[in-house]
Amino acid sequence: MVSTWLNSLVSGTVPPDAWTALQSSTLGSDTAEVTFTSAGSAKPWSLFQDLVLISYGRSTESAAASYGRIFLNNDTTAGNYPWQSLYGDGSSVTAASGTGDGYIQGGFFPAASAGPNMFGVNVVSLFDINDTAKYTSALSQSAADTDGSGYVSLDATTWESTVAVTEIDIKLNNANNILAASRFDLFGVAA
Repeated sequence: MVSTWLNSLVSGTVPPDAWTALQSSTLGSDTAEVTFTSAGSAKPWSLFQDLVLISYGRSTESAAASYGRIFLNNDTTAGNYPWQSLYGDGSSVTAASGTGDGYIQGGFFPAASAGPNMFGVNVVSLFDINDTAKYTSALSQSAADTDGSGYVSLDATTWESTVAVTEIDIKLNNANNILAASRFDLFGVAA
């Protein structure tokens, strides 16, 4: 697989079915949670090595930004998702880590005080989702403008479970709603 992938980089072509669109959701109204399941996908997730979740979203919170939280297989257990983060806001850079969270760091979602029509983009890659001999790893990349300032982050999280991933739930901190017109797309990456 690696040689196929490297050859595609050199030749400028993408192998057929390298990424497969599995599910998509554009919100018609403000929503507390977005859920994707293997059973509801175009193809079962067992056919893929990795998943990539791309979101373009905004929060209803009365603040500059909300923070995305991603839960796998309904697991909200504190301590099951240790993480490391690199975060910048235009004037400073911060590195942090934690072990007590019950979710994957899901990036920034501009909110009500960020100015109109500003949405953030988040790309979350989930690696080795079906390998029951090791934990699932996640890499989250996020960028959001908040009307002249903004946020960027890179977060690495480990889900300390050896169960295959069959469900992804996306929520925001403090039980905030995800704004209507936010979009979520899930792709499977072939082995």
